[in-house]
Amino acid sequence: MRISIDNQTWWNTSDIRKLAKGALNSMGAANWPSYVIEVGYSKSYRTSGWGYFNRNHMRLGLPKIPFGERIAGLPAPDLMPDVQVIEAARVLEHEISHNQGVRHKDMKHTIRWTVQAVPWAKDMITNGYKLRREPEKKKDRSPGTKALHVQAKVKEIEAKLVKLKTQEKRLKTRLREWKRKARYYEKRNQTEGS
Repeated sequence: MRISIDNQTWWNTSDIRKLAKGALNSMGAANWPSYVIEVGYSKSYRTSGWGYFNRNHMRLGLPKIPFGERIAGLPAPDLMPDVQVIEAARVLEHEISHNQGVRHKDMKHTIRWTVQAVPWAKDMITNGYKLRREPEKKKDRSPGTKALHVQAKVKEIEAKLVKLKTQEKRLKTRLREWKRKARYYEKRNQTEGS
């Protein structure tokens, strides 16, 4: 199965993929040809999700700063606490249920309220699985890099100007054609009126 992940968070994409594979296997969806997950930040310290009904696509919201660190005012950690990894696993299973065509009213009570046992996730954690934070990428601020960036911008703007000149030329041609038609009808109206 090919799992495509659009990750807009600082959590590691390959770690998210491992967790998603575990959830898909657990829910009997490992035979799907492909699966798409859009990952962003949740609006709280909890994991949230949105599973598209009867489609192999979901949105997953992971907390930017886990609960304990938010309360204590500590800086964002490099690892997500295990308890929140378990919560993410539960949410993944819940959303996969929606992908399989199951509505809330038809879900098992534990999966609906995301309180189900997820032994596969606990096994992953026991075997050393961690949801890690990506290391921050440092921007290259060397003079050579800046010069390349400036040159690229100059070329981009020059290309836009060439495009605009072409558009201006086309518009002037169309204006001349319409003015010529206007003169034709003015002369025609004058000859008919006389």
